[in-house]
Amino acid sequence: MDNKSYEIELSWHIEGGLPGIDSDTDNPLSRATRSPLIDGRPQQNLSLCFYSDSIVDGTEEKQNLKWFGAFVLSSAGRLIFFPGFDFSATWVKVAEKRSHEKRHDIHIDHITLEKDLRRWHYTSPDSKHHLGSGLTTDLGDNRFLWFGMSVAGSNILKPVKQETVFHTIVPASDTTRRVDAFMASREGVVFNTLSVHPDAKQRFNTGFLHFGLIVGPPGFVDYAGPNFGIPFGSPFVIETLPNPLTNIPLRLHRVSMGSRVDIEIVALWLPGSLSELVTFTSPTSM
Repeated sequence: MDNKSYEIELSWHIEGGLPGIDSDTDNPLSRATRSPLIDGRPQQNLSLCFYSDSIVDGTEEKQNLKWFGAFVLSSAGRLIFFPGFDFSATWVKVAEKRSHEKRHDIHIDHITLEKDLRRWHYTSPDSKHHLGSGLTTDLGDNRFLWFGMSVAGSNILKPVKQETVFHTIVPASDTTRRVDAFMASREGVVFNTLSVHPDAKQRFNTGFLHFGLIVGPPGFVDYAGPNFGIPFGSPFVIETLPNPLTNIPLRLHRVSMGSRVDIEIVALWLPGSLSELVTFTSPTSM
């Protein structure tokens, strides 16, 4: 039996990133490439997604590029999101509105949406453990709200470096197939940089980021609201959000995952603050 193996290195240059090299195995790109390269399971599409806001350095305004995450369409047709948090998420608190919170200990590596676009769950590294969370919400015209993700601030997202490097060991007999399959998964895919509307942060001094993720067939009609998975009544929002929210600028972004599914990401800046670093809102519970 041939037990030879090769060490391969993938290096990704990202314009606008901070000087330096990110070789952390926990960054979204490394986690998203683990399945096709380490496990040998092919994927249909890979798309990287960033978040950018402006910072003032002296008198100069610069873009502050962070990881939003990586999206993968698996060979089984599941849509997978690897969030770009700058911390390790090792537990989840679940609560319905202001009800009692229940904590679940699970290391969240990614969030998985089933092929039917109706059910989703949290998934641990190597898919060893799952935590069912919710059903998507039908928005009409074959569009579904996957979830809303609120982030206390852009500092919660992992900084992007100019070079991202991934190392792994693969069997010599299968190296070519695995690398070719990985490279094919990113062909024709546009990587997106998200941002909030330039007027958004002028509306109120204290606020937090919110992203509504909507899925549907390729080219679906943009959804402009009002259901973006905003955490109305959430115990994880310190100040009560006015419902309905009015005159909130928003920005729509489109992520294409090939011939089967598109993702619309709506970016907002909402008034108030969070008691946790990140919250997920699913309007429809399982």
